[in-house]
Amino acid sequence: MVFKYDSKNTWKDMLRYVKEKDQREVEKALKKKELEILKNFISCCEKMNLTYYIAFGTLLGAIRHKGFIPWDDDVDVCMPREDYDRFIREGGKYLPENY
Repeated sequence: MVFKYDSKNTWKDMLRYVKEKDQREVEKALKKKELEILKNFISCCEKMNLTYYIAFGTLLGAIRHKGFIPWDDDVDVCMPREDYDRFIREGGKYLPENY
């Protein structure tokens, strides 16, 4: 079974895949999905002219590892409150349908 992350998959699908494949493969696929989400977030912020910052492990990984920290499993971003509120209200217009 080849597991491809997309909007039709569920966490049960991923857990089934974890049992069948090496953990490193799953982590690689997760990082790929996180990067896709971050790129969509950045694109949305740019279209809406919102201020955002990558932070914490995401910032450290970008600088020290030229990507993600191997053991970090999330994406950390910060925004001014006004931009965050606007992103929540209007951001869906600029994000892919499955978001």
